[in-house]
Amino acid sequence: MFTHPELKRLYQCSPRFLRSSKAQNHAAILYLNELLYERLFSNALARFGIENRFYPIKSAATFSLLYLVLRVVTELPVKRILETGAGQTTLLLDALNKIRHCDIHTLEHDASWATKIQSQVAHPITHTTLIEKMIHGYNTLTYQASEDKPSQHFDLLIIDGPVGNRRKSRWGCLEIIENVIADDFVIIFDDAARKGELETIEMAIRIMESQGISFSIGVTESATSQCVLAGGKYADAAFY
Repeated sequence: MFTHPELKRLYQCSPRFLRSSKAQNHAAILYLNELLYERLFSNALARFGIENRFYPIKSAATFSLLYLVLRVVTELPVKRILETGAGQTTLLLDALNKIRHCDIHTLEHDASWATKIQSQVAHPITHTTLIEKMIHGYNTLTYQASEDKPSQHFDLLIIDGPVGNRRKSRWGCLEIIENVIADDFVIIFDDAARKGELETIEMAIRIMESQGISFSIGVTESATSQCVLAGGKYADAAFY
């Protein structure tokens, strides 16, 4: 189904394809990985003097996602960040912004949640409703463009919203990738092992390949999985 080896491996390692005993063992390994990322993340916070007030449980970001975001922001000279979906990563970006300034934009479709997160961070949370739109032959829900939409290119994209779907999940991010990606970039897809996200990631890969964009791809696996597409001077981020 998926042509890229890393995406194919992620999909085939899903419990739906494994016998019961193998599925249980695989799940145990993933949660052990999450404990490793928790320790790496906590140690990094202490090193930068950031209070550990994060609660990556239930539907919130996992430690592996927080680790990736922290490492990209602190090790690469990213300047313009766009994240879809507000939450734990938003709080982390706000804390990191006190160490080295970045231009951060967060999109959130839930008005009450946007207000709640806004009360905890300094950078603006843009509440934007979801609209139906045909994107690359598929009718999907995506963030409504607003008159104050930033025109500059972004070098870090964090795709963690809106709520995922079983097919072509968060498909609207493809427009963002096509229109506002910088020459040097990192794109982090959360929930990368889910079929819907894998379909979207593969389409993003096809789009960038058709445009002649050179990039590296990496996968992080824990309680949830992330896929990193990184190009230009930031290509090494795929191996974080």
